[in-house]
Order: sequence, then C-alpha cells, then structure tokens
Amino acid sequence: MTAARVLLDRVSPPLKATREPAALPGMNEAGGLGARAETVLAALAGGAMAADEAAEVLAAVASAAKAIETDELEARIRALEERNDP
Repeated sequence: MTAARVLLDRVSPPLKATREPAALPGMNEAGGLGARAETVLAALAGGAMAADEAAEVLAAVASAAKAIETDELEARIRALEERNDP
C-alpha cells in the first residue's frame, strides 16, 4: 500500500491552492506606501479581503518600502562620499 501511495504521489503530485489576483479599489491612486497599507487594512476591515491575502499584500508593500529605503540610503551615502572626495 505504501508503494502505491509513493507511486501515486509521483505520478499525480498534490494540487496547490491557487488564488485570483487581489483587486483593491484605490490601491493605484493611493499616494505613498503608508496610504497603500491603509487601503489594504481598510479592505481587510471591510471584509473585502481575507486576512492571509492582506498579510501577503502588506508584506509586498513592506518589501517595496525596504527597497525604496535602500535606494535612498545609497544615494545619500554616494552624495556624502562625493562631497568628501577632494
């Protein structure tokens, strides 16, 4: 019986859950990342979005914020280095 299950798992792997893309009205019009996070939280509070979906979108917003922060810090460091180079 175990061999049959192993064979079946190889032939037909378990299905993964798929989800429709999240459509949030106002997300593209929201100004900054903070406003976008508020849009997600409002959708969650209003029942338009499930908690796991909101968590994934908020994680994406946080990743974007970190990337922007890194770019800004890199530009500031470069400006300081250029100012201090003779």
